[in-house]
Amino acid sequence: PSADVGGTDAAHKLALLLRALRIDAAVALGGCTKPPRSPLPGGLRWRQVASWRPDRGARVALERVPPGDPLWDLEGVHNRLLIEHASGERIATEGPGAGRDPTARAMLADLMQLLRESWTTRHPQRRQLASAAG
Repeated sequence: PSADVGGTDAAHKLALLLRALRIDAAVALGGCTKPPRSPLPGGLRWRQVASWRPDRGARVALERVPPGDPLWDLEGVHNRLLIEHASGERIATEGPGAGRDPTARAMLADLMQLLRESWTTRHPQRRQLASAAG
């Protein structure tokens, strides 16, 4: 739990995603303590946000998000991944983030995908076999 609240867990996940994308970036942790319980003005909500931008680098920090923001309506243990292209186009996906088992399953699936991609890159003559296997 302390790794979740402190942002370390999010930083590790962001580092893995960046590595998978072949982006070399250190992830900075900034102000990821538990947010104050007092309400924020204007419907703002605190969210722990892991982000990477070419001009700003990678970081995990508590951010205030306004209503209408893609992270505003997250509840409980859900995580949301938002990819925003320079053109403004957004792709989002979400799912449960609590617990060792869901995280382990997701990371194993990601690892298997990376291994498949690496294998077919090193062995292009076998790419067709890997595609047929699923």
